[in-house]
Amino acid sequence: HYPLRRQRQMCIRDRIRPISVVERIRMPTLFIHGAEDRFVPCSAATRMCSRMKDCHAETEIVAQAGHFDALKVGGRPLTQKMIHFFVSATQKS
Repeated sequence: HYPLRRQRQMCIRDRIRPISVVERIRMPTLFIHGAEDRFVPCSAATRMCSRMKDCHAETEIVAQAGHFDALKVGGRPLTQKMIHFFVSATQKS
């Protein structure tokens, strides 16, 4: 039933709060977020990235991507961005 499903989703969202722990991350991080995500706003990714002051963090917003399909929509350019990010991160370590 729709109202129960919606309540269950809201409860899950209330328990999952990555913004509250992101400052503890001490390794390079690439946030990939779909611009058309209807579950989590893009501002969440940019806020998390800005809170990571002690390490290298970037946010890549993928146009026309939703919550689950950023890699598919981003295709080769996104894959290249990911490779470049992780190669440069491992060289700095």
